[in-house]
Order: sequence, then structure tokens, then C-alpha cells
Amino acid sequence: MPTGSDRIIKLYRSWILWTPIILLLSTGMHYGQSQSEIDSLEAVYHSTKSSKEKDFELLKELSANHLEPNKNLKYASELIASAKEKDCTTYVYSGLLLQGNAYRVKGDYSKALESYYKANAYATTDIDRGVIKMTIGDVYSLTNNHERSLKYYEEALSFFRNANDPEYIASILFNAGDGYLKYNKLERALEYITEAQKIFNDLGMVEQAAYCTGTLGLIYAKQGNSDMAEKNIEQAIQVLEKVEDFPPICEFLTAMSDVYSEKDQDSTAIEFALLSRDLAKAYGFKNEIIQANLKLSQLYDNTGEIPKSYNHYKEYILYKDSVLNVETAQNISGLRADYEVAQKQAEVDLLSEKQKNQQLVVISIAVASFLVCLIAFGLYRRNRFIKKTSSIIEAERNRSDSLLL
Repeated sequence: MPTGSDRIIKLYRSWILWTPIILLLSTGMHYGQSQSEIDSLEAVYHSTKSSKEKDFELLKELSANHLEPNKNLKYASELIASAKEKDCTTYVYSGLLLQGNAYRVKGDYSKALESYYKANAYATTDIDRGVIKMTIGDVYSLTNNHERSLKYYEEALSFFRNANDPEYIASILFNAGDGYLKYNKLERALEYITEAQKIFNDLGMVEQAAYCTGTLGLIYAKQGNSDMAEKNIEQAIQVLEKVEDFPPICEFLTAMSDVYSEKDQDSTAIEFALLSRDLAKAYGFKNEIIQANLKLSQLYDNTGEIPKSYNHYKEYILYKDSVLNVETAQNISGLRADYEVAQKQAEVDLLSEKQKNQQLVVISIAVASFLVCLIAFGLYRRNRFIKKTSSIIEAERNRSDSLLL
């Protein structure tokens, strides 16, 4: 009787054989629908005579939904400029956030962070501030700076809890839990992912709950609980394959490879790693290709198949080098972030100090004025007393003089 792993291997072998045809059909259909909607929006855009008359919502929709990252940037930049001109801070925030998202898609993480930091200055609600913290954390997670990403995730979680928005809370719990998993803090990862899964299930968000299920499988795998890892990952894959959400499936397939490698079932582990790599290559998921090739190189090395191990390692290096090297940009952006935070704190401290000084000046003036009034009143009373005394003395003197005469 075939096991769950056998069924998954069989399914994905057949799926990958059909992928070139399915990819052409599904991409064509999706692109046609999306492109027609974008064409309609752009027709409205081009029918507007002046850039000053462009509708903010139109620019926001174009930037958020256009299929070309350069167009995303174009419309986001125009939205920012127009919104600033009309002093509409809400849309300046939206434009800067969309600009950062576009840079992130392009792999220009340094510029993405710069846009997010600028957007933060226009955030007015806890949700706005939480979204900025979350997106910054996502960028650092993409660059494998998990310590810094977790710092931003925790700040985002605080904002979302204050806003009491369950969907945002679940989303950031999942992101943070995944970050703790990558940072090897398994207990915290298990706590966050479990809470996120419960919220997603309560909200009826099946796909997001499946991400949590698969990630719990990854946590169990790291804890050495192979049976629970296999059960959760298989369950997640079955849900995600229905909606054709393939990037996490590739990651989970590689994780299944890890599980069977730990069980010393190298042939099954190789099958899962090959499935992950082939599916990732079919859709052009570079990060997943990199991880699968590295795993295959290690597995073939374990089985003594050195030529195959070497070939996969070469492919691993090839794809790794093709991905934008963001380490330098990340460090520069991290330093910039720390500097800007410190600078902002200094500005806040300075403003606070100025306010304190102004309060002291006001209080000092009030006290001085009160003292001056007291002195003036005292002098006034003294002068009245002197005048009154002088008049009495003068009257007595005159009376004495008249008696003597």
C-alpha cells in the first residue's frame, strides 16, 4: 500500500511533466485578465490631461497591480509627488509603501528600506506603523538578517495588538514565527505559529492556515519529531496544491527531504529534493532552486555519487551568484536605520528639552511678574503710608505752631 510520501512523489512527478503546458495556459489566462484590467486603468490614466488631475486611487491601483516593476515605481512616484503637492499625507504614505514594495520585488532592498523609512513619517495609525515595521522586517528576513527582522516583527506585533486586528496579528505572528524558526528559537517559533494557525482557522483563511501547518512540520523536523513533521507537511502540501501556491510547496518538499535524510532513507530524500528543484525551476523560483540544489549536493555526497553532487553544487553556485548580493546593501541600510532612529530620537529629545525650557521660561516669567506685582503693591502701600504719616505730622506741626502763637 503506498504511503503518503509515495503519493506525493507520484503526484509531483506527473505534475512536473505537465507543468510547461499548464504554465503556458494558466499564465496566459491570468495575464490576459490582469492585463485587460490594467489596460483599462491605463486608458483612464492617459485620458486625463494634466498630471495634477490624476486620481490618487487610480495611481494607487496602477502601482499596486501593474505587472511590470518599473511601472509600479513610475505610478508610485507620481502618486507621491501629486499627494505631496496637495498635502494629502494618507496617499503620500501609500505611495511610499508601494514604492518600497516595487523596489523589493526588483531585489533592490536598500532602496526598498529607504522608501519604507520615509513612509513611516506619514503613518498615522497603529495599523500603518505596524505595516511599515512588518515590511521592513520582511526585507531583513529576505537578506537572512533574522535578528534585525525579528526586532521589527515584534514592534509590528505590538502595533497590531494595540489595533486589535486579528488578520494582521495572525500575519505578523506567522512571519515572526518563521523568523524564529530560521533563527533556531524553536519554542518561540512553535508558540507563534500555533497562535497564528488558530486565528487563521477562526477567520476561515484556509490557505494561510496551511502555511502554518507546513511550518509547524518544519519545526517538528528540527525538533527531531519526524512523524509529526511528515504528517503536517503532507497536509499543508495537499491544501496548497489545490490553489497552486508553489513557492511554499517547494520549501516543504525540501523539508520532507530533510525528514527522510534524518531517517537514513536517502533515496526517498533525493526524490523529494529533485521534486522541489524541478518544480522551482519550472516556475523560476530562484531561492527554492538554490536550497534544493544545495540539499541534492549534500545527499549525493552522502551516497557517494560525487559527480552528481558536484553538478548540483555547480548549479547551486550558479543560481546563488545570479541573485542580487544584498549583504552590503543590508548592512548599509541597517546602519542607516539605526542612524535614522537615533537621529529621530535625538530630535524628539531636543523637542522635549525645548518644551521643558519653554515651560521653565513661562513659569519664570509668571513668578517674576508675580514678584514684581508684590513689590509694586508693597511700594504703593509704603508710599501711601509715608504720605499719610507725613500729612499727619504736618497737621500736628501746624497745630503746635498755632498754639504757640
